[in-house]
Amino acid sequence: ASDEKDVSSQVNTLDAVIAENPDVLCISASDTNSLQAQLESAKENGIPVVAFDSSVSDSKMVRAFRGTDNKRVGEIAAYRLAVAIGKMGKVAVFSAQEKTQSIQERVEGFTSYMENYPDIDVVEIVYQDQVDDMTAAMQEVLEKNPQLEGVFCTNADVSDLYLDIEKTGDHVPTMVGVDATSKQQEAVRNGVEAGVVSQDPYRIGYQTILAAVQLTVPKEEISGVERTVLYDPAWIDSSSLDDPEY
Repeated sequence: ASDEKDVSSQVNTLDAVIAENPDVLCISASDTNSLQAQLESAKENGIPVVAFDSSVSDSKMVRAFRGTDNKRVGEIAAYRLAVAIGKMGKVAVFSAQEKTQSIQERVEGFTSYMENYPDIDVVEIVYQDQVDDMTAAMQEVLEKNPQLEGVFCTNADVSDLYLDIEKTGDHVPTMVGVDATSKQQEAVRNGVEAGVVSQDPYRIGYQTILAAVQLTVPKEEISGVERTVLYDPAWIDSSSLDDPEY
């Protein structure tokens, strides 16, 4: 689906794909709970499923998962934001949809890690699927909390949306985002964003297809596919933005 928030479109696409009886199915779930019937159908038809990036609530339905350690994404964001604001003040979380597993883990990692800083108060957590207009919701939080010290945006879309908001007044919160979009790279370069926690999407894609290929080989010819593999995210700021590795 072109829009990861569009769950019904993903369900319909899956129905059509499973009807074609593929050898293996690779999926990143927009909603951890909405694909049960499709996954059961895949299982009944002997179609192995590799989940990547964001898994499903019933892990028995997938043969392998390849993704980022999303709890670490939240923890790194919390640590970097805390240090950037001097370990005190109010912060807000502007998040993608709550029903996605990867997002749940990022928010949990962030809020749990922030408990290490008694002088930091997480005053708001706004989820994109719980408001009519994310931009308006973010603006409302900024207006309500004029002394907001920091902001954590949990994915590429929300980070870019936040950067598009015109900030008025002398005080602009310090921002940490996720996934190094070109807009965020520019913001980091210009000092508008402290830094970005980045996944390794190339590696995730490569390892997803590798697992998928392994699962199509007769069982006696392979030694088994590792069930869950999580990759560490990277912290990228102005000092490492031009590092060839990133």
